[in-house]
Amino acid sequence: MDFKELFKKFWFVILMAIALLVFVVYYGIDYAKNNTPDVASKVVDGKTVIYSIDDENYYADDLYETLYATSGKEIAYNILKKDVISNSVKTTPEMETTAANYAAYILQNYGEKEILSFVKQSGYNKIEDLSNLYLDQLKENEFVTSFLNENADKYITPVKEENDVRKISHILVKVADVTESEDENGNVIHTSNPTDEEKAKLDSVLEELKTKTFEEVASAYSEDGSASNGGLLGLVGSNNSSMYVKEFADKSMELKPGEVSEVITTTYGYHILKCDEATNQDLLSDETFYSLISANSTNDINKLIDDKAKEMGIEVKDENLLAYMEELLNGSEVSE
Repeated sequence: MDFKELFKKFWFVILMAIALLVFVVYYGIDYAKNNTPDVASKVVDGKTVIYSIDDENYYADDLYETLYATSGKEIAYNILKKDVISNSVKTTPEMETTAANYAAYILQNYGEKEILSFVKQSGYNKIEDLSNLYLDQLKENEFVTSFLNENADKYITPVKEENDVRKISHILVKVADVTESEDENGNVIHTSNPTDEEKAKLDSVLEELKTKTFEEVASAYSEDGSASNGGLLGLVGSNNSSMYVKEFADKSMELKPGEVSEVITTTYGYHILKCDEATNQDLLSDETFYSLISANSTNDINKLIDDKAKEMGIEVKDENLLAYMEELLNGSEVSE
């Protein structure tokens, strides 16, 4: 998988990497010195051990309260959240490869001093730990998307139905000479004036569609970047169709799953569209729809994290931090 496809698939990691900068003291206690911290999921004397350095255990309770005293309740809670997720999600070979590839990209494009500063702010000690930082973000993505999938009827289905979301692919045959006019209602109409070569290419596309799959024909003939993905453009719904030219947007929303359109003309030339059912995973893999879906799930995810923290034996005793967590669980606006 090249970096372009990597970033397209794991856009969440790239966005969340920026958010990591907020964690100014992310594991920022000088416990680790020059050692690499190992996150553990063991329990000793009824307390969760999250660091084991030089055979010495560091406990969740102590760490969170020390962080709170030095860095504030918000950062302390974010650390708790990160540890819960890290211990709740299994690391897969794909996650490790993706994190390592993204770390390699950063190492190739940024200076060592800049990277080392970022890594230390994130709680690690060496540039080589950069992949662990991104691995944590992949785990958070897995944690949240798993929760959303398990509760699809509550979070995903309403967004899909409200926005009438569908998956659209197309085949584009470019036409250099396209004129614009208006009908009696003021609607713009595009009229193609194709060359013999352009017309012949469209005829070939229509002929090929009689015996080959839409994806095969799109890969062979479509004159835009979607050809490399079988003509797939992505998800189109009532909330984002306006990003396309009107004729294209109208036809995209008119089609039903499984249908292929007739030839339509836009300012770019000839298009043939195919509509497919948008799956839950399609919506969760799209930045726009993921944001809509996850926006309403924050409270329940916080409750899930709280439950798992208790299962891990993490006990927060500071009253201010407890009050902050209670506000999060109730979905109320947190106080500064």
